[in-house]
Amino acid sequence: INTDNSVDEVNLILDQTTDTKETSQTDDFGISPNPAVDHVVLDLPSRIDVSLNTTVRMFNSAGKLVSSKDLEGTEEPVLALDNLNAGVYLLELINGDVQLKTTFVKF
Repeated sequence: INTDNSVDEVNLILDQTTDTKETSQTDDFGISPNPAVDHVVLDLPSRIDVSLNTTVRMFNSAGKLVSSKDLEGTEEPVLALDNLNAGVYLLELINGDVQLKTTFVKF
């Protein structure tokens, strides 16, 4: 990210190896705003039951786990980004046998 907050090039390599029954990287797992500055709101698909054990994990572009949060019982999950550097991040949502992934940019 340049000093004027523009991005010249972003390279992101994701290893999607998993042992869960379902892996999906689709538009039904939304995040806003994207790009984001201080927080993101997760738009969870209707098939996600947050009364079950639901976890969201955040990885930086190097694949390092930078955050993990239990979402059990949360109706509209909001994730604070204050402690993150600018860059591209992967969010992984795990709910029972369902695993969903999406990416976002933090300015």
